[in-house]
Amino acid sequence: MTAITVQNASDAGLNHTMAAAALSMSFPNDGHTFLVIANGDTGTPTCTITVQNPSPPVQGFNPITLSNKVVTLPATGTNGGREIIGPFGQSQYNDSAGLVQIAFSATTSLTVAAVSLPRV
Repeated sequence: MTAITVQNASDAGLNHTMAAAALSMSFPNDGHTFLVIANGDTGTPTCTITVQNPSPPVQGFNPITLSNKVVTLPATGTNGGREIIGPFGQSQYNDSAGLVQIAFSATTSLTVAAVSLPRV
């Protein structure tokens, strides 16, 4: 599994760096982290975010069941192939090491960044 380094945004801005996607990746999640994905290909791969706790407690609701989040990424001709996914609730998506695990169905011309937005 390939690690993604989380980049921290601030009110001063962030010139984030994209990295080549791998079939399986992970990143540390603080609950404020988003994935920024750019698809430079004409195909529409999927990004699957693995749910670690499919039955998280949600105050005011009966038990709910979550499934892995599967997002079809746009091709390069649709919005420039850009997609933003997240944030990811820690109790639902973090594994025992505090990481979110993601998988791509294809990685041709696919780049990704993990960006954390601070709480103010």
